[in-house]
Amino acid sequence: MGGPAVWVYKTNIRTVGVDGDWRNFFASGRRRTWGGEDTMGPHNLAAMRQMAVGDLVIAWQSDRRHAVGLLRFEGLRRRDGVQRMLFTPLEQFDPPVPILDMRSTVKGLDRVQAFKRGVRRTLYATSPEEGQLLLEVCGVRRASTATGRGPVTTTPAQGAAVGAGFGAAEQNMLVETAAVNAVRAHLRGWKITSRERDGIGFDLECTRGRKVRHVEVKGVRGTKPEFILTEGERRRAETDPDFELIVVTDALRAPKLHHFPGASILERSTLTPISWRVKPQR
Repeated sequence: MGGPAVWVYKTNIRTVGVDGDWRNFFASGRRRTWGGEDTMGPHNLAAMRQMAVGDLVIAWQSDRRHAVGLLRFEGLRRRDGVQRMLFTPLEQFDPPVPILDMRSTVKGLDRVQAFKRGVRRTLYATSPEEGQLLLEVCGVRRASTATGRGPVTTTPAQGAAVGAGFGAAEQNMLVETAAVNAVRAHLRGWKITSRERDGIGFDLECTRGRKVRHVEVKGVRGTKPEFILTEGERRRAETDPDFELIVVTDALRAPKLHHFPGASILERSTLTPISWRVKPQR
């Protein structure tokens, strides 16, 4: 997994004051120094000296419990006899990303060291896998360039229908996983068997006593419940009395479940063909 390393830089207004408000940094819209030898303890200084020019940094606001934006590390600069870190603001997240609240629905987030309980630090390194996961939940995708530098931001508008078949494949997978986890949590008490790889028109076979539910899950990153329905899923909705479709909007941040039992999704929606299978006649 190539590209620059990803770091988490935590700050807190309650302990640092206004100089610890990432919003002020992004409001300036320009490259500037932030933090350095005079404000960091030994562990953080060691981490600071391990950073490489071009590394990406997620700006985390501890007192508000969310990620404010993305920075690029430009190196160390000596100012007033003190070495300080120089950053370029790349993107301010709108809205901010509540990573802590997403740990129950996004697999792997609970293992990221920066968000575990323990010794409080300012700078946290991440593994390549953790860094990629953090970029994805913040809506950032690395550019596919020869150097791997210069991320391409792909954060959609809040209402955009990303996931559920729209958007990049890696984003769709992340959104779908979060949606399935949210539905599993909602169906606690049911015996759940995954049928996601069986190609039978639904994802989860749920039983409780004699009750049966065939649940198809659609995950959407934005707030509009728009998604792709396959022909197999459409037939299930029409013919299976146990079929239920659950659409999870805002799947990565604040999952909201929308239930459509049986064929109600077909009766209450507009279906628009977006592709055709073509078989040329000889």
